[in-house]
Amino acid sequence: MRALVLLLTGVLMSLTVATPAPAAEPVRTPGGMLMATLPNGMQLLIVENHAAPVAVVNTWFRVGARNEQPADAGISHFLEHMLFDGSVGMPLDDFNRILFQNAIDNNASTDQDNTNYFHVGPADKLREIAHMTALLVSQPVLLDSEFGREREVVKEELRQGLDNPGWFLGDLVLPAAMAHAGYRHPVIGDAPTLDAQTNEQMREYYRRFYGPNNAFTIAVGDFNAEDALQILTEEFSAWQPTEIAPDPGTTPYSQTAPQSLVGVRDYATNHIAAVWPTTAARADETYALQVLAAILGQGDASRLVRRLRDELGLVSDISTSTQELITQSAFWLSAEMADPAQTLAATEEIFRVIRQLKEQGPTASELDRARRQLMLQHLFLGEDVQSQAYTLGYYINATGSPLFFEDYAARLAGVNAADVQWAAQHFLPAAHITLGLATAETGAAPLTPNWSLLDPSAAPLERPGDIGRLGTSTQPIYPASQAAGAGAAPTTLTLRNGMRVLVKPVLGTGTVGLTLAAPQGLDLESWETNGLGALLERTLTKGTTTRSADDILGLIDHLGGRFEVSVSYDTTSLSGLYAADDLATALPLIADLISQATFPEEEVAVARDILLAEITARADESYNTTHDQLTLAMWGQDVAYGRPPLGRPAAVSALTREHLLDHAVHIFDPSTLVLTLTGDIDPATVQPELETIFGGLPVRKRQTGTVLSPAIPRSATGLQRIVQQTAKAQTMSVLGLPGVALHDPDLPAIQAVNMVLGGSWLSRLFDRLRGKEGLAYGTYSRVEAYRDGGILSARIGTRPEMWEQAITGLQREFRLIATEGITAEELATAVTYSRGQTLMSLAGMQAQSQAMALNVARDLPWDFDWQLLQRMAGVTVEEANRVATTYFQPANAWLAVTGDLFTPAVSLE
Repeated sequence: MRALVLLLTGVLMSLTVATPAPAAEPVRTPGGMLMATLPNGMQLLIVENHAAPVAVVNTWFRVGARNEQPADAGISHFLEHMLFDGSVGMPLDDFNRILFQNAIDNNASTDQDNTNYFHVGPADKLREIAHMTALLVSQPVLLDSEFGREREVVKEELRQGLDNPGWFLGDLVLPAAMAHAGYRHPVIGDAPTLDAQTNEQMREYYRRFYGPNNAFTIAVGDFNAEDALQILTEEFSAWQPTEIAPDPGTTPYSQTAPQSLVGVRDYATNHIAAVWPTTAARADETYALQVLAAILGQGDASRLVRRLRDELGLVSDISTSTQELITQSAFWLSAEMADPAQTLAATEEIFRVIRQLKEQGPTASELDRARRQLMLQHLFLGEDVQSQAYTLGYYINATGSPLFFEDYAARLAGVNAADVQWAAQHFLPAAHITLGLATAETGAAPLTPNWSLLDPSAAPLERPGDIGRLGTSTQPIYPASQAAGAGAAPTTLTLRNGMRVLVKPVLGTGTVGLTLAAPQGLDLESWETNGLGALLERTLTKGTTTRSADDILGLIDHLGGRFEVSVSYDTTSLSGLYAADDLATALPLIADLISQATFPEEEVAVARDILLAEITARADESYNTTHDQLTLAMWGQDVAYGRPPLGRPAAVSALTREHLLDHAVHIFDPSTLVLTLTGDIDPATVQPELETIFGGLPVRKRQTGTVLSPAIPRSATGLQRIVQQTAKAQTMSVLGLPGVALHDPDLPAIQAVNMVLGGSWLSRLFDRLRGKEGLAYGTYSRVEAYRDGGILSARIGTRPEMWEQAITGLQREFRLIATEGITAEELATAVTYSRGQTLMSLAGMQAQSQAMALNVARDLPWDFDWQLLQRMAGVTVEEANRVATTYFQPANAWLAVTGDLFTPAVSLE
């Protein structure tokens, strides 16, 4: 045993040392990960996860914005882009074709401390996934011919960030607060610095940091760990180590007074962000800080959300979080104002809430809720191999050890009230805050709140000597079973009131996905009540005849916080993911919400004001607002698909509690509802419980939706433009054509053609308009098929001076696919890739539960997603080209544009 411990300790320590290590025998961590170090210094970590037939290989480099010199600002992220432009011996087109043909996706991200690259796809393609990852990261060509074009793509991403308030504020406050720790500039950098960089500068940067001895690779998925280790060893061993540049180091922290910053952008409302430097990610205080963030601003029951949003209506959104970084982590607060005029008042109320926690500490129920919420979120990572691999890699990079991940639940269980109170007092003083304001007010001054509201008058607590202690937790880390493909048909039950129940056992996962779906949604609204569904989403959990809003929201967060009410065009659903042992608590809550919701007047009034603020803030979401204009033009106001999903301000302002009570009666008629359960559950055991909880709910009156059947979108005459003038850094264009409904026999062929055109980053639009022409950071097309109709749409965001060229590019690609069609190879690849996408989209118990419930509620087969794939596999080239000619003609199309233009906006009113 001692020998194993010493060997394991050596492997864990090697994760923090960027030098080649001798080959080590693989060892198992206490949590079951298989680990080894290659002779070239690359560390390998293998995790079996059999929740779905999917695998991911993720390579992490210990390099990010922190490692850059001023002239290098943004180069880590820029290099991330360049690595996707081809590898030695394999041109980009060949590289992407292999990915597409094997249903493999890839992507990357860059942070202050790291850059990571991943490939994910079907688990039986692990060899190909590992090979393409190794090829991508170890043999980039960094072509001069691609450098200038890719720089323009990066600048498009920068412009996109300028139009995003959260991104903009993050780049404003973090460098100001954390320069001493090495986080002195934004990850993407700035346009002048990017323009001055050269490809040789980038090659030198790659040589200094991108060796296997400065990296580790994680594989997570449905495979045998020993087999996966062998594959990764073979794929990464040939990569030669390099001499890694020294760590940039830090300077002492010197801030002794609050600092306040302001940035002026054309946003629809004010936004604030605050950051406090805390401690290194590996420090014992990290766990208490995460619990503190959960208590203050994570979940609907958190202090800031209840006080600022639900009670006072000062903000439409507010949250707190921790950002774990190598040299010094950060504690974040962000908020979106409901009324810009109340920004100062909201900021000071935030300070009061934080001070109260400093003075009194958390309650026992708050502490329990926060710890369980974080623990369950950790458990739920097993639902998605991609998220699990990313989270594991992020913490290994930040802390230097996988033990942070494996000990996480036990460490959270050890956090007590004194830990949290001390952390709030010690890490969130007024003297250390950096506060940022993003506003559209020209010449606005930085906020000057009463800073003393943050600091309590009493002496602070002493640091707990055993902070970071291990508590008692029996939470499993990884799921142990598999739900491959559609699998066996679920057990179908019908309760005595007509409610349909589908139960699909997937034993060993430790989780259960639950969805209750109704076959009506926004189609029950009219133009005059547009927004009723959105208001229902925000008020259904605000009280029942037996539970208060605090009771409900606290229970939801206690159960893990993975619960949502969602109203779409033709369905309404309540969905959640729970630990299997918590299902008996969740089921009565769901029944209570659909049968006994009271919609208290005061809660409705606040929620209505918040919804109006959200509608205003939606103007900052260029794609969504542009798409709203497109659908209104195509469908008209009398069809649900044409109305804004959040509603119109005039209609929302007139909605009342009585509207909601009547609406809930129509929506939640149990004889029309579908309840699905997927996961660690026995149908025979749960049936009597379901009958007791749901079977006695009374059948209610029904109302027919207002959607036209069939709903036919309007045809355009020529290119009909709907233009909104805004002072945005980027212009968004969305092209629309009539499509088909979910039941239409042409849908499989349309899906196949769309996958070739723009259904993924491997498709024609992305490859040509982004990859070859550098017009956009992203451009895609969508098949929007609903129960009673559908449209085809495509989008592209670009710099204002290029928007006409971007639109011309969209039209050209539509015209080419309509006139020339697609090839047999493209069709076969589209079908294969679509299967991989479906595998990944239905990985996890909640995703499978939601898909089953929504399919059945729409009168489709429970496994409609898989049946659609089978039908796609039977599509011929002739059939694909027929639908390409029929549906993808761009000559008569709708075009909605939002950006820095000269034509007045078309009002949704």
